[in-house]
Amino acid sequence: MLLFGALCAVLAGVLGLLAIWCIIQLIGGKDSAYWLIFASLCWCVSALLFALSAWISHFSEAQFSEKLRHKVASHLTRLPAHQLANYKSDNLKRLLGDDITAMHHLIAHLPTEVANLLILPCLTVAFLLVETRLIALVVLLPGLIAAICYLVIIPKLTAKQQTERFDVMAEITTSLNEYSNGVTTYRTYITNSGPLNQFKHATNHFIKNISSRIKRVSGVVAFATSMLQAVATFTIAYSVGRNWPIEELASLLFFSLAIVTPALKLGHGLDYVRAGKAAAKRIEDFLQTPVIPFGQKTNLVTGSGSLIVEQLSLQITAQLMTQRINFVVSSGTLLAISGVSGIGKSSLLRALSGFEPSYKGRILYQGEDCSSLSEQAWSRLALLLPQQLPVLDASVKENLALTQPNTTDEHYNNALEQAQLPISLSHSASLLSGGEKQRLHLARVFLSKAKVILLDEPTSALDEKTAMRCIKQLKSYAQTQQKIIIMVTHDHTLAAQANEHLYMTKDTLCGEKL
Repeated sequence: MLLFGALCAVLAGVLGLLAIWCIIQLIGGKDSAYWLIFASLCWCVSALLFALSAWISHFSEAQFSEKLRHKVASHLTRLPAHQLANYKSDNLKRLLGDDITAMHHLIAHLPTEVANLLILPCLTVAFLLVETRLIALVVLLPGLIAAICYLVIIPKLTAKQQTERFDVMAEITTSLNEYSNGVTTYRTYITNSGPLNQFKHATNHFIKNISSRIKRVSGVVAFATSMLQAVATFTIAYSVGRNWPIEELASLLFFSLAIVTPALKLGHGLDYVRAGKAAAKRIEDFLQTPVIPFGQKTNLVTGSGSLIVEQLSLQITAQLMTQRINFVVSSGTLLAISGVSGIGKSSLLRALSGFEPSYKGRILYQGEDCSSLSEQAWSRLALLLPQQLPVLDASVKENLALTQPNTTDEHYNNALEQAQLPISLSHSASLLSGGEKQRLHLARVFLSKAKVILLDEPTSALDEKTAMRCIKQLKSYAQTQQKIIIMVTHDHTLAAQANEHLYMTKDTLCGEKL
């Protein structure tokens, strides 16, 4: 499709040159209506072909962008949690937004501009030499000088500032987001510290950066642009061919302008080609990041059963955690796991939910190896609620619908009651306190159809009495619904309320019942 679009652009350019040649014949004295009709016909067909070329290029690019966005988003959802942590929010925004947009410009415009900036100028030079004399090539000097400026000088002047400019803009965005997300807190900072000061520093740096770029580049750009103006080309053309026959002079003027005009796109072209190549490299690197190796099995074994973990060793980044984790937990059980910080409790929960691949060992549910499960089957088997999970900027009901979209308001209210959160379903979740947001997520547990519920510090933002009531509700829910609920907690008082309590250590036996 793109090749066909480029071919249409070339044919449109050739027809435009033929139209110019027809007009030159009329100027040369060949007074015939046929030349005018043919010129008009060439221009009309040329316009149609240019429009068709643009439509084909953008249609092809739209299809490509849609597939690429889907592939990037799909890859993003399958990244292991420790890999996902390596991508900051600004990098993800650039990857899903700016980089794919840069690819859009590269794919949609490059084929046409290859025709405009390479093929058609060569054909125009051929027309010029056929219709005039070798000395006519002098009119190419302004375009040649401008091309050197745009292709060599300006890129060297600006290349060093590309990365720095992005870093500064990222610093501005991050500091502004941090400040706006906690204005009340950050107002208590002294004036020379905190996100507000970072924002001021970044904006001042940005202004100085832009001023420096303007000083370094503006003169060269102004000179290159002046070389591409029609007056420069016409001045040289008339100086060379003022004593030539009118037909040759017309050919020199028209064809020289036809050569220089496409060069006006050089600056834009270089910008988007450079940006597109850099974006393609970043997207390629991202897509080469290893993802979680899900299996193909889509159906879970029906009924309740036991979760068995055998000799499980976790690998986070390049480091292999030496624990060989072994435990068995049956349906209807609330299991508490505790241990010192950094021992691997959260990583264990991610492995049990399918979000972190294990290096060796097995996870079995009802005797079936979970490594054979597909991504969809994993999501039906296990629900993970990690620490500091944000809420949607929507109503309480819409947040609960993430877990159970097709149920009644009564069911939602019962879940909220079990989570000790008496609140209206229409209330904005973003206005809830930290503890209320945590209980909102706990309410999702009581709506979930998953067989295994994994909770990472589910009561860390709650007071002692509320936390105790929530743990009792979870224990009762596990028994009545025959669920397996595994929670990580540092609170030994809460852990003592569970049916079983495992303590993780650095020894080969990771857990021991207390």
